[in-house]
Amino acid sequence: MTEAEQGFLLQHSFYSDPQRMIYRYPRYGELYDAWQASNRNVERGRRAFGAQGFRDLQVLSQVAWFDEEFLDGDAEVRALVEKGRNFSEDDQTLMGRKQLEILALVLPTYRRLAAARQIEISTTPFYHPFCR
Repeated sequence: MTEAEQGFLLQHSFYSDPQRMIYRYPRYGELYDAWQASNRNVERGRRAFGAQGFRDLQVLSQVAWFDEEFLDGDAEVRALVEKGRNFSEDDQTLMGRKQLEILALVLPTYRRLAAARQIEISTTPFYHPFCR
């Protein structure tokens, strides 16, 4: 990772709720504590993390947002959670693949629920006049 990519990762990987999402995963909590100890200074944080810390952060900051259905019901996602730390490049690839698999379920699920009249889908344009 470039220094800029590391800085971006540090600045945007801890938007999760600490008590419910970050500390649920001990290694993610350690990384969060290290980021806080650096006073959220990118340069100090970069030195504190190292290559493995960044790899763990990349995986865990994504795992934290997975729905319980996938955390409990998907063996590959569960294996990542159980591993907990020292993630490899293969683990990162798996994370990306699982995200794409889950995203691919969204539209068909909405379509099925809308056809069954169980949900109503509404959209708002990006430049809605009330949002200005």
